[in-house]
Amino acid sequence: MPRSYVDFARPTFREYRWLETSWFSAWTETGMRLHFWTGFRTNLGVATTKVFAVSTVADTLLDMDYCDQQYHIPYGDDTRLSDYSLWSGISVKGRPAPKKWDLAYRSPDGRLTADLEISALMAPVEISWSEVAGAGEGFVGFHKSAGSSLPDSRAGQEPTGHVDQTVRVVGQVVIDGETQAVDCVAQRDHSWSPRAEFRHTPGNFDQVHFGEDLTLLTMVTQRADGSPDPTHAYVLRDNKPRRVREISVRYHREGFKTRRVEYDVTDETGERYELVGEQYASMEIDMGPNIYVVFDQLRFQWEGREGVGETQWHHEVMKLQRERRAARR
Repeated sequence: MPRSYVDFARPTFREYRWLETSWFSAWTETGMRLHFWTGFRTNLGVATTKVFAVSTVADTLLDMDYCDQQYHIPYGDDTRLSDYSLWSGISVKGRPAPKKWDLAYRSPDGRLTADLEISALMAPVEISWSEVAGAGEGFVGFHKSAGSSLPDSRAGQEPTGHVDQTVRVVGQVVIDGETQAVDCVAQRDHSWSPRAEFRHTPGNFDQVHFGEDLTLLTMVTQRADGSPDPTHAYVLRDNKPRRVREISVRYHREGFKTRRVEYDVTDETGERYELVGEQYASMEIDMGPNIYVVFDQLRFQWEGREGVGETQWHHEVMKLQRERRAARR
């Protein structure tokens, strides 16, 4: 677990690859999807911020409602994981974390503003808690070995981690003068580890929400043959997270985009959930550091109820280029 949810879990050694992430997501009431992601290179004193908004199937970056990616943003020694305000326009303040946060964003071009209040629906759960018994290793890109810049006396095996948390988000965003209300259930996460900028493992990070009635969160590694291997998951029911006993997922893709998702899940109490989602929006984007991500937003059905979800398919740019080049030859 992190040393706290307030301060960074800084390593004791000068590992320049050390990365701590802070991610919040939401949907507006019209279905526009929002991402606010910050990555802190705490031993370098710089941050990266990524703000995305999408409400349609975007064929290119220019078809997204909004995309702002800024790199190497300096921050001061007084910056904390639960209290930061960056030159890129994003600010987050816990009241206190990990129970509540205020998130504000002011885009550099004035096109997008966001004012959101985020409240926890559960305590954060560590990645070791959400492991699916018998599954393989997750795709989350932690690099536990020491970097080449470390002294020989350092093993570089500093504790790493990742926590997930389901939250309620309320507030509003204004895009190009149009105000959209926000009142939804969504996800946030936080991770800390050495993180290299290459050799990424392909896989999916998925979330499905039926208001506060049901949340399914999963991590799915992509096997060498392209088939999915769900490795981590939890169900949130009755305001309590439940471990997952059995889980299967089927992705129906056209190219890189996921048009349909089918989940069959049984939680630790024996309750079973069959969830089917159909794509309504999508975006493909080079996320920087050689990571290619396809975000697909879906309308889900479960026992006659309607919900919303997202699947995030991650891969490495260089690996995909090799496959494309091999296909051409």
